[in-house]
Amino acid sequence: MAAAAVALWRRVISVEWLTSFGYTGIFVLSLVNSAAHVAGPSQIATFLAASRLNPLLVGVVGGIGGAIGELAGYVFGYSFRASLSDDFARKFERFAHWRFIRVSRERSFVPLLLVLACIPNPFFAPVSALAGSLRIGVAKYFIPVLLGRTLRHVVIAYAGFYAFSLRLSFPSGANMTLLVGPIVAV
Repeated sequence: MAAAAVALWRRVISVEWLTSFGYTGIFVLSLVNSAAHVAGPSQIATFLAASRLNPLLVGVVGGIGGAIGELAGYVFGYSFRASLSDDFARKFERFAHWRFIRVSRERSFVPLLLVLACIPNPFFAPVSALAGSLRIGVAKYFIPVLLGRTLRHVVIAYAGFYAFSLRLSFPSGANMTLLVGPIVAV
């Protein structure tokens, strides 16, 4: 995944080749990237593909794939809890009933999931596993993750769309085209 991110960013993989897979390719890449918990390739692909495909659809498809991929962390946490010995399960149950954890689970876990799903960060995988181990309902987990991932990918897609189509004029009179990465003179 890290090599794919570098190849996309350095344009070793062309945008034309990437967009030849269409929306299905964006969906699959986003799904695999979210399940692997390595930042980058799906967001870079969303950014680049939006220059050639409909940015709203690219963002929605990337968000749906990313949300489904994040279920891997949730299932890991859920199955981890099920695999605990009886003694350790009782200790974990006491932890789950701490006031802070109980209040967070009942009132603020859904907004936390939404916020963490909206922004690229390395903390979502552990929070996803924690949600599964605390037995947060699948719908209560999946809906904010779906909304957050979709919002993130739509914003990234529109940023890519406008980055490739925007022409800037600077006071010096030189026309500049905004590309991925540095600004390059035309």
